Amino acid sequence: MPSDPKEDIPAHEEEGAANSQTEEVSSGEIDALTHPVSDSVHDVLNSEESDTEKRSTKMERFLFMPSAKKAEFIDEHATDVYQSFKKAFSPERGLEYPFYSALEEILKVSRMRGSVILYALLDKTREALQGGANMYFMSSILQLAVKNGGSEAFEALEIVENYLEQKDTIQTGNDHHEVRSFVAKAITSKESTPQIAKKAKEIIARYLYSLDIPGYLCIDTWIKNDKSKSKENAGANISAHLASIAHLERKAPGAAGYLSSTCGVFFFRRYSSELLKNIYLERDDKEKPYGIIFYPHDDHNGAFTDEKGNLEKLRQDLADRGYALRLVETGDLSGFENAARMMAHRYGAKNKIGFAVVGGHGTPNTIQLGSNYSFDSEKFIEKLEQIRGLFVDDCQMLFESCSTGASGGIASKVARSQAGFETVAPNIPTSLKKVTVSSEKGHIVLDPEYSDAHSKRVYKRWGQPKAA
Repeated sequence: MPSDPKEDIPAHEEEGAANSQTEEVSSGEIDALTHPVSDSVHDVLNSEESDTEKRSTKMERFLFMPSAKKAEFIDEHATDVYQSFKKAFSPERGLEYPFYSALEEILKVSRMRGSVILYALLDKTREALQGGANMYFMSSILQLAVKNGGSEAFEALEIVENYLEQKDTIQTGNDHHEVRSFVAKAITSKESTPQIAKKAKEIIARYLYSLDIPGYLCIDTWIKNDKSKSKENAGANISAHLASIAHLERKAPGAAGYLSSTCGVFFFRRYSSELLKNIYLERDDKEKPYGIIFYPHDDHNGAFTDEKGNLEKLRQDLADRGYALRLVETGDLSGFENAARMMAHRYGAKNKIGFAVVGGHGTPNTIQLGSNYSFDSEKFIEKLEQIRGLFVDDCQMLFESCSTGASGGIASKVARSQAGFETVAPNIPTSLKKVTVSSEKGHIVLDPEYSDAHSKRVYKRWGQPKAA
């Protein structure tokens, strides 16, 4: 960072300030930049507020110059351009159009000159925010600085950090989400130095911790499970989760923290805000019968990100029949067991788990819950037999897990075991298309339709349920 950005470009003032006030551009440049011909670069770019439109027109025409001409123009009129950007900024509206686009171009053709302008605008942005300016109008400069990388990015992140700390910081209004969105992208941006990425991650993690969400763990999990495997897209994935959290918190303050700390939820973007809101609002209802969705903490290809519609429709159909839907995310079988025991403790021995949906990337005999954790049928059956008494006697288990319904696979073995569940699962790699809900003898029955219409397999239980 220059020690004093105001000293770099204004050095032209010492060498040729007098010339810059009377200097006219060449006829070709005048035609490309502005009308009428009699307007000098200095006069237009340094015009007062009443000439804002003329100044903007000058910069609009600058955008259509060839790159070589842009660099030549910026070098020749550095001081006037620098001053024009300062005049184009206001605490009420931020940077005038089209100066933002012009600054992007200046940064491309002359990084040094663009950085000096950017530092000056960051100073004005900091002052404006300290004076109560709306972040919505300030965020474009901060976003450009972060996107540009370098020391300007670190400066912008410090401004964001101070802004979020100076008021009732953990707000979830659109202005705050917008700023967190571009900060999140800086965590994985190829333009970010390790120091910038660390600072961006710290800002986002602090926000998550304030909501009782494990910040660093969630961020690392989101990055690792981004299906694009692209660093640039991983930042967008983080931003999408933050948007889901913000939307949920606006609907039901405290919901995100409860779902994370109690139910292990990390992947907020998987679910509709309506689903998560209702799960939160019904958390203390101990009379309503319920079932549980067990979803994995690992999703390397994003298969479970596309289930919003299915799960929300399932919730609505269950609600119509007087049932609640609970949700748990876990990375191993211990988490599965702990969640089932927690539900039994919370909702009482008389209100047992009515059905279970088990999700995870599968093979005929295994299901993967964590990035380095999968279980086979023997381990699963052993665990189910230990906690079988927490489920209703004729409990159904639906597998949202590829190939687990294959002959002799995990679904059939669970049905034949002393755990005694009726199971339904696909026998090939496929995805869940929809679930139809019905009632039979007072209990809920789930009838899944998989993308491959012939893949569904149903296994009736052979043994009687074993008490816990």
